[in-house]
Amino acid sequence: LEAIDDGPDVAGLEQFTLLWKGDCAECLPEGIYTLETAGAPRLELALEPIDVPQGSRYRSTFSLLS
Repeated sequence: LEAIDDGPDVAGLEQFTLLWKGDCAECLPEGIYTLETAGAPRLELALEPIDVPQGSRYRSTFSLLS
């Protein structure tokens, strides 16, 4: 995880973006990936490559009703 960006501000909606940095030895295409960690439930996460063509950075955007 490289950074967490808040916003944009919308009434009744909390939005944030997670920015990920990875090793480009095996760049991932845009898609939904399942994360698994011992002792935690599975999490499906949508990744969108940014900084193409390097493809070593990704974005996941979330919107939560508040």
